[in-house]
Amino acid sequence: MRLAYADPPYPGQSAKHYGDHPDYAGEVDHRSLIEDMIGRYDGWALSTSNRALREVLSWSPPDVRILAWNKPIAPPMSGHGVYGWEPVIVSWARPPAKRDLRDTITVSPEQYTFRPKPDGYVTGSKPPAFCRWMFAWLGARPGDDFVDLFPGSGAVTRAWDAWSAQGDLLTLRAKGLPPYGWDLDNPPTFERRSPQSEDHDQTRAHEAEMRAEHGMPARSPQSEDHE
Repeated sequence: MRLAYADPPYPGQSAKHYGDHPDYAGEVDHRSLIEDMIGRYDGWALSTSNRALREVLSWSPPDVRILAWNKPIAPPMSGHGVYGWEPVIVSWARPPAKRDLRDTITVSPEQYTFRPKPDGYVTGSKPPAFCRWMFAWLGARPGDDFVDLFPGSGAVTRAWDAWSAQGDLLTLRAKGLPPYGWDLDNPPTFERRSPQSEDHDQTRAHEAEMRAEHGMPARSPQSEDHE
């Protein structure tokens, strides 16, 4: 399946938040964006603002699902109150696999009020938990072709790569197969750390010296067996 996520500058906010970016190209044509996603992808999701939802939704197919990202930490806006949630419009490729998947998620975006922003940070970057929730609503599966149409900081693509890799491991485990790179005829062995290891011997020697110095009895073999 071909999947896409679009997190463009929200209508009317492009110049305010991204006017100083080298790739700034003015307002995004959301109507054309939605038409393009409908024609090119099996499933897609679009983030927007609650102020723009009415207009953006009018360009969407009637069977889309509207999700809500609730943000516990959201700045107050003078004369507007707090915008504490953002809509996500989803046209899934497959129905969600989890029957109890909620159409809301409550997670705060990354906060940098008291710490420096990382290199490449872009306003509006989505947190990993949001990304995994969005993937679930797309009906995504490892092996699908996923495109972040407005990559920004690259956070969504990194979340997809991590989610896909985890899905592969879970699938292999369910089938009783080893992870990629293992030789089925010569599976790897893992050395278990034993009480006879060099570090352990050095620790025990030091402890014995301390016990003797302070007149304490030596440790019994039975006590070592129970460590």
